[in-house]
Amino acid sequence: MNLKKHKAVTIIISVIALIGISVSAVALSSPKAPDVSSGNFKNLYADRLEINIENTDFEIIKSSEEAETVTVSSIITIKKTQADFYGMLNSLTFSGIAYDSILFTSLNSITEGKTPFSMPLGASDNAPDTYKWQMDVTFSVKGEGVYPAVLTLDYTTGYTKDTSQKKLLEIPFSITVK
Repeated sequence: MNLKKHKAVTIIISVIALIGISVSAVALSSPKAPDVSSGNFKNLYADRLEINIENTDFEIIKSSEEAETVTVSSIITIKKTQADFYGMLNSLTFSGIAYDSILFTSLNSITEGKTPFSMPLGASDNAPDTYKWQMDVTFSVKGEGVYPAVLTLDYTTGYTKDTSQKKLLEIPFSITVK
């Protein structure tokens, strides 16, 4: 009886230890989120597009002197100002910092399964469609300072496809590491 009790206690302790190790490993390997996310960019009517970027300024407080992996997230919303205008989102580019990965996640049914690259901007029921993504940028930070970055929207708009013009819009981002 004592041997069975000893085996049961050993198995329970082993299971608890394995769970603790697994949880610790996941917690250490997951990227850190910024301590403060703020800032906003709005372009409501210029160039026949309405553009809204939520979270353009980030503050990261480091917990050690070692390099830390961080993921910053922004919400990107784009739509034409009028349904009968022509619009094409050619690409979105994030630059200024060396990042490990960038991920665009659709946040509504219009953008489901679509990426913001070579994408015509449409309309439904005589109203412009709203395209919405979450952009997650993962990178490593080691030293303190301010790291400026830029989100560049490459798009084409006009009254018609034949009269449209290609444009670049740079949206500044600020990442402060303390």
